[in-house]
Amino acid sequence: DLILLDITMPGISGLDMCKRIKDSTKHRKRKVVLITGRANDDMQQQAYTAGVDAFLRKPITAQKLKQTIQKVMEGRL
Repeated sequence: DLILLDITMPGISGLDMCKRIKDSTKHRKRKVVLITGRANDDMQQQAYTAGVDAFLRKPITAQKLKQTIQKVMEGRL
């Protein structure tokens, strides 16, 4: 139900993968959380434009990740 992506992945960026997921009839309803060490407002805007449901900046804690996933899955973001 949820896909966790890093912005930097081998072969395809997390942004491009998110676009593919959201364009897919089969997977578009899946929630996407994007994690990145590239902490700037432009990157965050690109992520939301690509369709991510939540954007986390590294470093993140397990607690922050868990809270974000719960909020996304409950539709509170």
